[in-house]
Amino acid sequence: MVAVDPGFVLERRPDTVRAPDVCFVRVQRIPNDTKPPFLEGAPDLAVEVLSPSNTKREMAEKVAQYLATGARLVWLVDPEAHTVMVHRPDHDAEILNVGDSLSGHDVLPGFECPVAEIFDRYWLTES
Repeated sequence: MVAVDPGFVLERRPDTVRAPDVCFVRVQRIPNDTKPPFLEGAPDLAVEVLSPSNTKREMAEKVAQYLATGARLVWLVDPEAHTVMVHRPDHDAEILNVGDSLSGHDVLPGFECPVAEIFDRYWLTES
């Protein structure tokens, strides 16, 4: 399932709910019997698009929390720098530029997308 602005309960007592800009969750993790307002745990892939109001500290905390609560892949998309920072558990962060290709790794096997295509389609055409 791919969703835009979904809610995920990452922690309890106190409850912490995060809503990545875009996410992917394996269908096996989605309850069949009910449609809860929020899914328990992190998405398999969380995508956050940086805005000028985001601080480095805030984004580092979000990434750390997603990974600590089960996310297997986090993409931070920076529309100003035209980069995507890729975070995976037990790996160093990787910064991809316009000449690179974004991979779904083991979360989305076979997914490949040129980073330039992300920005060409969604941001550069608006300039």
